[in-house]
Amino acid sequence: MKKHIKTTKKILRSDPHLILRIGVIFATLITLISVTIISNFADPSFAVSNNKAVDITMITSDDPGLDVPAPDYATASAAAETLEAEIQKQIEEELRQQQREADIQRVLAFLTRKGSVVANYEIAALIVDGAQANGADYRVILAIMGVESGFCNASFWNNCFGYLNGVHYSSYYSAFQDLVPKVARQYAAPYGWNFAGLAQAYGMNNWQYHSANMQKWASEV
Repeated sequence: MKKHIKTTKKILRSDPHLILRIGVIFATLITLISVTIISNFADPSFAVSNNKAVDITMITSDDPGLDVPAPDYATASAAAETLEAEIQKQIEEELRQQQREADIQRVLAFLTRKGSVVANYEIAALIVDGAQANGADYRVILAIMGVESGFCNASFWNNCFGYLNGVHYSSYYSAFQDLVPKVARQYAAPYGWNFAGLAQAYGMNNWQYHSANMQKWASEV
């Protein structure tokens, strides 16, 4: 519990907009509860029937002539649970976005250290998002790039993966957009950090040497 509270406080401090969104959600739920109370008050079932008063708990306002039914417990409880779920959903999304940004920055820093011609935010985002969407580790994607093109410094038709599909890509962006998901699904996801198996499946000459390099580069990211 303390860990969740600490994490929540950290998220709220790092993103003031999250507080505003939570406030809007809370206000909306309060409005829904109010509408429910009013509709229940207007329900004829709350009126006197057959000369017998309905036995309900009443909240008396400052106006002695106005009695309002107490909020329905089940409705209030459901609203509170909905609010809690929405807040948790917002926190999880913020954490996911923070992790994505951290991964993109790691890829960008790695490519910059390697003097890569594709060391830019857009390409780094394509690598991270393409790997994640296809169940692969983006570090394995980078390792394959290292073997096949020296991190894009020796590519043909902007193809940095040595992927033999005969396509002449007009830009690095279009190449990565098309190739990262394919390389992720066919090689990075199935083999993971089994670089010996990956190198052989990829058809790399001298696979022992290249698998050792891939292991090294993936660990450096």
